[in-house]
Amino acid sequence: MGSHTVITPGFYKTNYRAISIRELIRWRGLFHLPQALIIARSKPPADGYWLPVLWGDHECTKQELSDRFWQKTASHRQTFAQLGFRECGVLRLKPHLNLSPLIRDTGKIIYLDSSRSHIGMVIYSRIHAPLPIDRDRERVAVEFTTAFQNGSLSCTNNFRQHDPISGHDVVRIASDDPGFIYGRFVQRVHRRREAPIVFIDDESLHRWFDSSQLEEFESWVQRGLYIRMSDQEVEEARRKLPPPLLDKT
Repeated sequence: MGSHTVITPGFYKTNYRAISIRELIRWRGLFHLPQALIIARSKPPADGYWLPVLWGDHECTKQELSDRFWQKTASHRQTFAQLGFRECGVLRLKPHLNLSPLIRDTGKIIYLDSSRSHIGMVIYSRIHAPLPIDRDRERVAVEFTTAFQNGSLSCTNNFRQHDPISGHDVVRIASDDPGFIYGRFVQRVHRRREAPIVFIDDESLHRWFDSSQLEEFESWVQRGLYIRMSDQEVEEARRKLPPPLLDKT
């Protein structure tokens, strides 16, 4: 039986103790590893998000994205247009049961190239770093992905992701230039000598996106990164939410 019958969508808490040392090094750097490790291993599971993040649950209109999103991603979006990509979706992480609202703003535009086999993403986030830092941190990441019959290949400058699951190769490139990252991506796709999946319509892209999200989600739950909240925990969290956040869930 597949794991889809066991691991189901719902509200999940982040289990910081399950974050790997490799992930902590990539996120915080080797110098800060001792401190990051102490924090991760001592922090109890917290927050509450509906997982997995499927296309239909988080699709939004352009008007729902913040002015700051458009300002910070302007040059990235211009480069995507110059590379021949077209927009095919706009997503935004919607708040659920996050009781420590560190995620202040998010936005993502998904693109396809003219061959409809290269997926591009521009991903914006504004995260509040708690005390003693006590300030917001903004990040703009780009990602290019090609799907194959078994697995996928991605190139990205996003170093804040979890480790990829088996069969999904991720190459991380320290560059803010989408054009440079895309050039490296195309080189690696050609080396695969394998025909990529062509998304004949937007619906086929949505199905692949959701399937990929489900596969990652199940892997994370099996790793213990996310723990399903009980009905009682969900109800208690809902009662603590301020009205504006509760209305958006």
